[in-house]
Amino acid sequence: MPLPPSPIGFDSTVLINFGEANCFELLIEAVGQLCCLMREAELELLSPSTQQALVRCLDAGTFTLCELAPSEMPKWVELSARLGAGEAATIAAAAHRGWSVAIDDKAARRLAKIELGKHRVTGTIGILLHAIKAGCVSHEDAQQRLDRMISNGYWSPVQQLT
Repeated sequence: MPLPPSPIGFDSTVLINFGEANCFELLIEAVGQLCCLMREAELELLSPSTQQALVRCLDAGTFTLCELAPSEMPKWVELSARLGAGEAATIAAAAHRGWSVAIDDKAARRLAKIELGKHRVTGTIGILLHAIKAGCVSHEDAQQRLDRMISNGYWSPVQQLT
């Protein structure tokens, strides 16, 4: 499963899944392209371990922290009526800036596909499958990481990576 075109704007849910499972490094290796995070999504990262992993990525330059531009605010307001602030900001910025998105929430994915096209949307499962295909991780190891994510509270659409 290929990843969508670069850059990719990340919602907090994907980062929480990888952060809580202690596999942020796999996320970075698998994505291998510019990763962006909107300030609104960053504010949703409450876990110290995920925050620390993000700080390391920001310091290393693998993630860029972004602010909504004034021209993106109308789309953000529109999307915020149906989504959380982080999801709405990520999709609004992606629509305006030509990004793809990594997002897990079902309603947010549905709106992202409408706003951006389905080829510009991925999530935790898509990144794990890409990591296997790219040789970043074995199928068994990726499955163990998914199991860890699920045990940490990820409401995965699949139980098994195939």
